[in-house]
Amino acid sequence: MTSTCDGADGSSFGLININAVENDSRGGFHFFCGGEDQLTFVPDCGPFNIHYTVELSEKDVPILVPAGFREGAFQTDSLPQDNELRLRRSVQMTNLAGTPFDLDIVRTIRILDLNSIRSAFGNAVAVSLEQADVSYIGFTTANSMLNCGTASSLLSGLVSMRIQAMFNAGPATVAVIPFQPGGDDELGPAVQTEFFGSSPHGRFRSLPSAVLLRCDGKHRCQASVFPKRAVPYIGAVDFREGTLTLLTFALPKNEAASYYRGSNYGGVSSYTVPEFSDARRHFLGQSAGTPAVRELSAPSFSRTAAPLDDEGEVLRAYNHGPSFPGEDEYALFYEFDVFSPTKELVKGESQTHHQYTLHINADNRTLSFLVQKIFGADYDEIYTKMLK
Repeated sequence: MTSTCDGADGSSFGLININAVENDSRGGFHFFCGGEDQLTFVPDCGPFNIHYTVELSEKDVPILVPAGFREGAFQTDSLPQDNELRLRRSVQMTNLAGTPFDLDIVRTIRILDLNSIRSAFGNAVAVSLEQADVSYIGFTTANSMLNCGTASSLLSGLVSMRIQAMFNAGPATVAVIPFQPGGDDELGPAVQTEFFGSSPHGRFRSLPSAVLLRCDGKHRCQASVFPKRAVPYIGAVDFREGTLTLLTFALPKNEAASYYRGSNYGGVSSYTVPEFSDARRHFLGQSAGTPAVRELSAPSFSRTAAPLDDEGEVLRAYNHGPSFPGEDEYALFYEFDVFSPTKELVKGESQTHHQYTLHINADNRTLSFLVQKIFGADYDEIYTKMLK
């Protein structure tokens, strides 16, 4: 759930939602326990979503997270050894269109040594960590999804993995979201920032090959990166604590066989129980009427080589905050979401998503060097643009 550079007495990087854990708020709309490397599944909207189905909670509202994955424990596949732990469990769930999924999930979690860090983040990072006044912690997860049921189909919905990393927000924390440079006509928009509407002045700033996002947990906004613009890393600088957080992951090598959850997908109009019930009956052929959904024919997945108006989402940076003026702040956090590609899996076929996380505590000179080396960005310029 969390990590620290300095042992049990060190600062926690991952958010732990104590209130949700203590109150066992399963099924609530804002249910989450936190954690800096959670595994969940998408799509979470549209006609093939697996989050909003017609399964109801005690309050007669659609449940947000599939029951098959929301409850129950992982089984330890082997004893912890060599800084590694393997966890396994089976997951059964059904999407809104009535398509069942039977998956075997294996997560291998491993602490990174210096050689592994060098392989994942580069030699410049590894050399910087050898300095006496630098502390760090790194870990990786290998997340495998095996299809134990019938063959999955694009026409009835696919399932993709999402690694959700929730970190504690701070008043001087800034996310650096890199993207492939190039013209919009060829690659589309560099970053999409309008998911929650227009953000207040100063929440986002642009660099030649990155977008900056203020991560203080005070205002809800996010930035999404699409396949043609995606690069396999993202990070954040906490200028007050002197910490650099880095995250890297694997992008698909065979783009023609990979899909991402499409950004132009249909969804219900007001998220009410009757609407979900109507949509389910429509997909199962039990109703000739028109379900209360928007753009039902819109694609829910897109190939990485899809047209610009049908791109899938690869990476997301999110800053939490009240959704309306006066709402209580129940958690101060920011979040990086990485979406794995997916494909049509026959029974017995699997796919694996690898992800690496590294936290570094260091002096400004070291952090400045790393930010320039990794992101091609000036450390002082980031501070001036976002915090002055």
